[in-house]
Amino acid sequence: METLVPLVVGFVLTTVLGGLLGTYPQRRTWDHQNETRLREEELRRAGAVCQSVSGLLDDSTGWTAGWGSWTTPPSSSTSS
Repeated sequence: METLVPLVVGFVLTTVLGGLLGTYPQRRTWDHQNETRLREEELRRAGAVCQSVSGLLDDSTGWTAGWGSWTTPPSSSTSS
């Protein structure tokens, strides 16, 4: 019985301390994963908004359609 009590106490302390020590890094990992997931979701939504605004500008007003004529050289007509 004398050797059983220290064994049980050691087992309980090891289990409790091990659990507490393992909880801290695991919690930090979960928090980091959640923050990363939220940032990626924000970026995805921001990209969708940018595409939507770009599409609205292009389709409804034709505002961006005129950009192509500014950047391409005029076609040369060779009349001789």
